[in-house]
Amino acid sequence: MGTAKQNRVKGVGEQLLQCSLHSMKQEGYEYAIIGQAGPVEFYERCCNARLIPIMDY
Repeated sequence: MGTAKQNRVKGVGEQLLQCSLHSMKQEGYEYAIIGQAGPVEFYERCCNARLIPIMDY
């Protein structure tokens, strides 16, 4: 998911994210894993996301 440059810093991305997470919750999901997410700070701020360390076996 992403937003066009002209829509950044307007809250559009956060609204899209919150709407997506709300829809998932309504469908019965208890958590979401967002692979290859960036910038991480956006997700930490918007939905209290936590990084899951990648295990290198």
